[in-house]
Amino acid sequence: MEWFLEVVKPYLRDKIIEPDILHPGAYAPAKNTYRWCADIATPPITGGPNYDFRKSGIDYDLARSLYNSIDLNDALVIRGLTTLIKAAMLHFHYQFFEAAIYSLFISMEVSFRLVVRALKAKGVAEPTSKDAMTYIHDAFFDIHRVEKYFEEYYDGRVMTFHPESRYGVYPHAPLAADDYYFLFNDMLEVYAFLICGYVHPKHKEKLQYLEKNAT
Repeated sequence: MEWFLEVVKPYLRDKIIEPDILHPGAYAPAKNTYRWCADIATPPITGGPNYDFRKSGIDYDLARSLYNSIDLNDALVIRGLTTLIKAAMLHFHYQFFEAAIYSLFISMEVSFRLVVRALKAKGVAEPTSKDAMTYIHDAFFDIHRVEKYFEEYYDGRVMTFHPESRYGVYPHAPLAADDYYFLFNDMLEVYAFLICGYVHPKHKEKLQYLEKNAT
């Protein structure tokens, strides 16, 4: 940490505030790549606005548990978390909202592979998409079963990544804002469960309520 503060911190600061460069013969200066997007603020240390810290709403015990449970040598976990974090960053800028969903779809695929890995460790030789979704449903006490792993996003994902498919030809990704918001919230919970075994008590309480009020 001391080395980072002494060496990397000033290096990054200088790179961010580095002026644009006008190359010989060019008509316009080459923009500093750290400041390509005008609506993305730079850090306070380089003249940007102060950070807005949250005073409440963060489960620090869960955050520590997640952090301590992440295996940095597990390439699959790192890929899934990277694309999940990247999706969260991208969606704050409307021009990157579509890319945010692309990144989120990768996180969803990684989560499926992590579930398959867990099922194989439990002795399931050839886990199916239905097996994977059942595993998640059981973990979250969910009685609303579907046949495939997050199948509600399957058609949209195919049409998004394959501009021409059996669904037809699409000039743009056939996505809606809800595709991001619902899936992102689901992925946060799925990754918390897969990484450190955490399941919010609300899920069991919901099941108990539904069973109590079933007719």
